[in-house]
Amino acid sequence: MADVILIQPHLIECHNLSSPSSQDNQPATVPMGLLYLGSMLHAEGYKVKIIDTKLYGIYDSAYLKEIELEMKDAICVGISVMSVGIYHGLRISDLIKSRDPYVPIVWGGVHPTLFPKETCNDSSVNYVVIGEGELALLELVRTLERGGDPSIIKGLAYKDKNGYKENPPGEPIDMNTLPFPAWHLLNVQRYLRQEDPARPGRYVRSLQIHTSRGCPYRCSFCINTVSPYKGRWRGKRAEKVLDEIEFLVEKYKVEHIWFRDELFFANKARMERICDGLKERRLDIEWWANVRADYFNSRYLTGNFLKKVRECGFTCASMGAESGSTTVLDFLKKDITVQDILNSAKECRKHDIIPTYSFMIGVPSETGGDMLKTLSLIRQIKKICPKANILGPQLYRPYPGSELYDLCKKLGFKEPRSLREWADENLYPPVKLLALDRHALSRYPWIKDPELVTALCVYTPSAFQSPRRLLHGNLRDVMKSLPFSLLARFKLRLGVYSFPYEWKLYDGLRRCVKSAEDI
Repeated sequence: MADVILIQPHLIECHNLSSPSSQDNQPATVPMGLLYLGSMLHAEGYKVKIIDTKLYGIYDSAYLKEIELEMKDAICVGISVMSVGIYHGLRISDLIKSRDPYVPIVWGGVHPTLFPKETCNDSSVNYVVIGEGELALLELVRTLERGGDPSIIKGLAYKDKNGYKENPPGEPIDMNTLPFPAWHLLNVQRYLRQEDPARPGRYVRSLQIHTSRGCPYRCSFCINTVSPYKGRWRGKRAEKVLDEIEFLVEKYKVEHIWFRDELFFANKARMERICDGLKERRLDIEWWANVRADYFNSRYLTGNFLKKVRECGFTCASMGAESGSTTVLDFLKKDITVQDILNSAKECRKHDIIPTYSFMIGVPSETGGDMLKTLSLIRQIKKICPKANILGPQLYRPYPGSELYDLCKKLGFKEPRSLREWADENLYPPVKLLALDRHALSRYPWIKDPELVTALCVYTPSAFQSPRRLLHGNLRDVMKSLPFSLLARFKLRLGVYSFPYEWKLYDGLRRCVKSAEDI
């Protein structure tokens, strides 16, 4: 039995996954937060069980039975929750409390950090860890085990007989002081298989690691601007990063690394040392990382530097482009320009790096003309760099905690008033994908042209999908995706943005075919 159980709940979008078999061939992302929490507890001698429910279908009972088995004599159960994971997090918490009402349940993660009192006041939550949880959770486990005083634990909120209590915040953690990740706590084989964006259809042995935390920039839609460690970027030393990579290569035969940092290229000198170390240690891997579009210039990511990182395995650069409108970029406080985005595409093509750009639409103040500028920018990117991957544009989701979220409330977006209301998709529409839901879009009062928003969310990803990715796979998959892709390109070229009823028909037929295949 485990001393501490750490659980990663589903996001609400995963409701369509009904069985473990439906997940077998799906790439899974490593629950990095739980891995670090578990590693800290393991280093202190505690028995830790990490249960990543994303490896199961949301309605599958296997992981529920695993939780019940492991929770006997557990000191506590920890659940890491984003806003869109509250529905499933509550489902798990309620189940645990129904089996043993006395086992302490600890919630941590983004949403509890933003709304600690609201979270802690729920009947199925006993403690909330605010901010980075490694030290706070360790101290809480020790306190629960030995009967100490929780009021002295920094970054902890809790309930006692007198009601809600919130302790002073903890300090940001120096990542160099954290123990080496205890990868054996995970079913690593389930995370190893990832599709290579540079070569569609090719799967690589890949794992994800964190080498830094935080971001010094000020994007108005991002919760980093209101986090307890606002504006602070903290990175591991290059030697520790190299040690982790070398371990994964030797232990799990990894051939690819996905750096999950919000901003991997924040410290150029550190990047230089990492690249030199990869060569010195003969670590022949490929890797992906996040980078800002405005970094591609003659002062920072120069041609010589890009040549160096490409030779060391840098194959895919992920960037948040967000919009093709200068007005919207300024409104979002991205501190990048349309020209920065186009220049990054040129530099990536020149150095054989695959850029991936993410876009959003439906933000307050955005006009129909702004949205069409985003479509125009996507066309320009694909013309400059045909291999570029385009994500979205996705509908903007008002995540709590950001500066833009506060504006959305002023414009009429209604904020849920309790943890249970956050789990209700009718009260907090972003818990589900909204592009085809006119009723949900009506809850975004600043959107004046819902048909245009819907059309761009639906047609653009398919119209600009890489031909290699589109045509890869068996004939049946090609026949299901190719007709709609061609239709999407045709409608966008003609400027026809009426509500995509044909997508409703296509999606319905696709679901019927899938249901028949599963019988």
